[in-house]
Amino acid sequence: GGLLDSNNFDWVEEIFDFVLDLINDKGNGWHDDIFPNGNTLVEGKVVNSECDESVALDKYWNSLRSNNTIIHGLVGCRCSGASSMIARISKLENIPQVSPSASSAKLSDKKVFPYFSRLVPPDNYLGQVGAMVTLLRSFGWNRVTVLNTDTKYSKDFANEFQRLWLIREENVESGEVWEGQIYYSKTISLDENNLVDTKSCHQVLEGVPTKDPRIN
Repeated sequence: GGLLDSNNFDWVEEIFDFVLDLINDKGNGWHDDIFPNGNTLVEGKVVNSECDESVALDKYWNSLRSNNTIIHGLVGCRCSGASSMIARISKLENIPQVSPSASSAKLSDKKVFPYFSRLVPPDNYLGQVGAMVTLLRSFGWNRVTVLNTDTKYSKDFANEFQRLWLIREENVESGEVWEGQIYYSKTISLDENNLVDTKSCHQVLEGVPTKDPRIN
């Protein structure tokens, strides 16, 4: 089954069906031996998780698992919050789950998410967060402001960035010590439509310490 965000990517169902057709075509040379007996056909359908935890959970039980349908594997979700929610459920049923894009570092915890895997690197020192920290350090910066929205993905990203940024490092050759500082950190709220709340955004931005030239 597929739990994907078709609101923003209306082509996901077409891609999903295309891959199933490739797998089920036993004469095209594309993984024709993926099943032992060579005759097994794969069936599946895509439902819209809307990148929302509660929606994804509802679609899982009321669409994919309706009429006690047996699921052998899950593709999705696109976002980390929805993926995390479904991974907790799929774990209880021993169902493997593969996300094409969920990148929260917390999803790497195999004790919590033993059946979850993904096609992108996690947002830790190996992925986007590590690259961002390395880039900012290369500029010679050591104090930063961190702003994030009130979503699981954004909060996890910000938390991991701050954790890595505050790690004290010493250059063995020069003896110089680098210490990062978080001068200002705030979360921007979302409105009832899960969009950035304008008032909250203005309040957070007004608090950014831009007048002090010592702050990068």
